[in-house]
Amino acid sequence: MNQVTGVIRSGLASALGKHLSGKTKRMVFLASLSARLKSDSKKEIGQFADDDETLAKLNEVMALAHSTSATKLPVVLSKVIWQGQALEQIALEDVRTSKPFTKERLQQISARVLDAMPSWLRYDSDPVIERDVTKLLQHRGLVLGH
Repeated sequence: MNQVTGVIRSGLASALGKHLSGKTKRMVFLASLSARLKSDSKKEIGQFADDDETLAKLNEVMALAHSTSATKLPVVLSKVIWQGQALEQIALEDVRTSKPFTKERLQQISARVLDAMPSWLRYDSDPVIERDVTKLLQHRGLVLGH
């Protein structure tokens, strides 16, 4: 059964990667990463998806979509999108701190996130994606409530 699920998942990811626009991939990537940043808890992610005010602020800062409601599905599906990886597995450290990061540390974390990024969500060059991740991390207080 796991092989069948893996084949279906791989085929779906491939199809999505080919047919989603770069703008949509960016929104899915950053909204789902924001959810992983918020929590690994299904309950807390659900609450985050229902928090229109926070999603609107995140959308404003990151320019994700015309409508905040577009970000809700990637938030809810974040665990599936990231194949169950916890934030610590993605960033290789806990970034849920209110302490500011140095420029060097932001670059290191962004590079690790890029390495863990699902390949079907690649929407631009590595420097552009790293810049987006860095910006999200700089504004992580919006997601974390700091």
